Amino acid sequence: MNKLFLVLIATAACLSCTSKGNFTINGTISKDFDGKKIYLTNRQENGVESIDSAEIKGGRFTFSRTIEKPAVYVISLGNQNNSDDQTYRTVLLCEQGKISVEMKGGKIKVGGHPVNAAYQKKIEEEKVFHKQLQALNAKYSSVNPATLSEEEIEKANDEFAAIEDGIKKLNLYFVRDNINNPLGEALFLSMVNHLSVEEMEMAIENAGNEFKSKEIGKTIINVISEMKKVSVGQKFSDLTMPDPSGKKISLSDYAGKGKYVLIDFWASWCGPCIKEMPALVEAYRLYKNENFEIVGVSLDMKADLWKAAITKNNMTWPQMSDLRQWQSEAREIYNFSSIPHTILLDPNGIIVAKDLRGKKLLETLHKLIVITKVD
Repeated sequence: MNKLFLVLIATAACLSCTSKGNFTINGTISKDFDGKKIYLTNRQENGVESIDSAEIKGGRFTFSRTIEKPAVYVISLGNQNNSDDQTYRTVLLCEQGKISVEMKGGKIKVGGHPVNAAYQKKIEEEKVFHKQLQALNAKYSSVNPATLSEEEIEKANDEFAAIEDGIKKLNLYFVRDNINNPLGEALFLSMVNHLSVEEMEMAIENAGNEFKSKEIGKTIINVISEMKKVSVGQKFSDLTMPDPSGKKISLSDYAGKGKYVLIDFWASWCGPCIKEMPALVEAYRLYKNENFEIVGVSLDMKADLWKAAITKNNMTWPQMSDLRQWQSEAREIYNFSSIPHTILLDPNGIIVAKDLRGKKLLETLHKLIVITKVD
């Protein structure tokens, strides 16, 4: 999925058709920048960047271009790859007509199209979250992580996650309201790899027939359909691969047999995966004699490294791998783009949770398995 969407992002600049015409950008900025250049950058369908520039004179600059269809441009002070100041940089939806850009006091106002005004409003609201992130970073930058308790680390992670979630929601709301124009579509494609199936569905809920009939729209709808097959509430899909001894085993040997089964997608080369192993070892120690099993599915390529990691990390539960790394059948079937990735199945083989880690994994298992024992 990742490679596909990287291609789609490169073609996201020209996403809607209209008659050929001209657009003009009239901009104002501090006269302190007189003599410097403002750059206009547009990503074409072939992935090549087309750059125009204008010299600032008397605190003013102008661009005038002919376009075939609405397109997403970036306007910035200094070259895009070496900007003098990221404060003076913004994204624009350009189409026929006049656009005004005012860069003043660290703020940017764009007139001439309501979509651009809405985008600037989103940017200003995002700044509040970014200030909160800066404050949190300052708070924890002087703290030695080794001195923090497990609860303090979890609290810090939750604080950062809440801010990041706020930023994501702002962008999702903008996408939802603008999916039928190039700017909303381009923003969606830039973040799609980090969205759940529910978030993807929300983002395109207002999409019109034009979006749905494009190759980009069809691809996204197909991806959502594939992701829903392995979403919470769905029955597991089987996998058959060799275990460390070379014997072929299947997920169905364990799933749907009356036990909770945690599928752990990992690899010996994945640092975060190895970091999670103590929690899995503890979960297995506590519940392996109850109605619980773990099945490890590795994205390794070298059998010796895979087997060594199993031994070193005391992973005594069933393991399988086709040793194909990201080309693994497991990734194709379960549609994940990063590891560690976990899926929890109930005793009937139905997916009940995804990406449980550390303390949350242990808490969830305690609730589920204790309740089962009492009943």
